[in-house]
Amino acid sequence: MTTAIKSKGIGRRIRERRLELGLTALALAQRIDISEFTLSRIENGRFPRVDVLQKLAAALGVGTDYLLADE
Repeated sequence: MTTAIKSKGIGRRIRERRLELGLTALALAQRIDISEFTLSRIENGRFPRVDVLQKLAAALGVGTDYLLADE
């Protein structure tokens, strides 16, 4: 699986979990100290830095393994 395809899956899982928790993109971005624009880019397929991935997982109440899981 290519990184581009895998990062789209990561972004989709982040967005789905964020919505399950009732969080707006702005609220989640502020919670982990990134811009809403950066979060949007991640949710739309840009692979996040490792530290951001870890913060996202913690804020969403999931493990990084869930976010990185293959489809």
